[in-house]
Amino acid sequence: MKSTSLTLLFYMIGVYALNTFGATCRHGEYLSKVGECCPMCNKGFVVLRDCIGDYSTICAPCTKGTFMNVRNRLYTCFLCKTCDRGLYILQNCSTIKDTVCEVLDGYYCVQHSDGECSLAMKHSECKPGEQIITPGNKSSDTVCEACPLGFYSPKGVRCFKWNDCSLNNEIVDEEGTSITDVKCKSLRKRFGLIAAFVLIAAFLLLLLSSCLRHSGHTSRELRIMKSTFLPLHLYIIGFYACNTFGASCRHGEYLSTAGECCPMCNIGLVVFKDCVGDYSTTCIPCTKGTFMNVPNGVNTCKTCKTCGRGLYILQNCSTIKDTVCEVLDGYYCAQHSDGECSLAIKHSECKPGEQIKTPGTRVSDTVCETCLPGFYSLEGVRCIKWTDCSLNNEIVDEEGTSITDWRLIRHRRNRNNRKLRQRGSLQFPTEETNPSNSGSSSSSKVEKNQETDSPDCSQERVALDTSVNSE
Repeated sequence: MKSTSLTLLFYMIGVYALNTFGATCRHGEYLSKVGECCPMCNKGFVVLRDCIGDYSTICAPCTKGTFMNVRNRLYTCFLCKTCDRGLYILQNCSTIKDTVCEVLDGYYCVQHSDGECSLAMKHSECKPGEQIITPGNKSSDTVCEACPLGFYSPKGVRCFKWNDCSLNNEIVDEEGTSITDVKCKSLRKRFGLIAAFVLIAAFLLLLLSSCLRHSGHTSRELRIMKSTFLPLHLYIIGFYACNTFGASCRHGEYLSTAGECCPMCNIGLVVFKDCVGDYSTTCIPCTKGTFMNVPNGVNTCKTCKTCGRGLYILQNCSTIKDTVCEVLDGYYCAQHSDGECSLAIKHSECKPGEQIKTPGTRVSDTVCETCLPGFYSLEGVRCIKWTDCSLNNEIVDEEGTSITDWRLIRHRRNRNNRKLRQRGSLQFPTEETNPSNSGSSSSSKVEKNQETDSPDCSQERVALDTSVNSE
């Protein structure tokens, strides 16, 4: 009986020693300086005083300008970050969450810290002679390219084709460059001036014919002179007639319904009355909701366009310029008209089990990719690695998928057996125990020490910790 009791005693001492000196505290607890397993403080709080005996941990809230976003055993809250150059505050700091910064429009992120942008730079501006090939967004800079031959860009935004002088019966006066257009000049004269020359030439021809008839020359001499001068005058009259009736007006003029070459109206204006004789063109301004962006000879202004779906007004319409539309954040351009976006569609959202490979921009949609084996994505934003069970002495309860993490089970001990006592020694009963009763008693104690955690090894353990504490 003594040998049985001694064996049981050594067994119990071994169980207590293993649970006391060879174990860490359970989930949601920390080991204090005096060896107590104390409850951690919740988010927004830090430890003011460790637990001792029957008194639990005393926690203090974070002060203004600090935060704590996890359950913890720390004594000091984290400082709230400030949004640096090129960033603005999307969400203010609170006691449970740090400041959330976002990149300003017209800037792109150049430096990241903890998965968030910490520094942004202004988009580069294309030089004159270049055009924007890819607009800058919040993650990349503007991409420029040089204008091809035959095109020019005065402001570094878009390349325009050189003027074709031949379309208006003009010739090149000054060659175009990558930043300036071709300058044309007209070969034609004003209608009135040309007509005057024609009349003068006809008068001279008639005068010459009259003089020849009264000059006293012989009929043979008259025939020779007429055969010489008449073709010459007919050539002159034909040349001026061709230039008069077969030519268009010069640059900056338009041909009226009466056949006059009238000065064009400037931008923002249209023709109210054509020129007549010595009276020039009468122009009137465009009304609200209309515009005219080129010198013209028309009677009606153009109607201002409206920004379609997924677009917002970047610049309102004026009498000299049409409305300028821009793509909304979270949209990309799906249709262009006259070199500008006319329709935008919202960025696609990645499905659970996928992550964003390439964020959507104003010119392209979001690109998604499927999570690799061993990773999961609950909201379709980022793939997260499955939990490693071995790190916390846990075992798999349910296999992970592309949209869920592992579900785990972990063995843990009774709280009273895990406290590390540095003062005094363990006390055990001294009276002798029946071997059979002792065996059943020890086995029941071992069974009680085989309590299991909740199947979910995430935040749901908090509820289980509460029930254990009540035991």
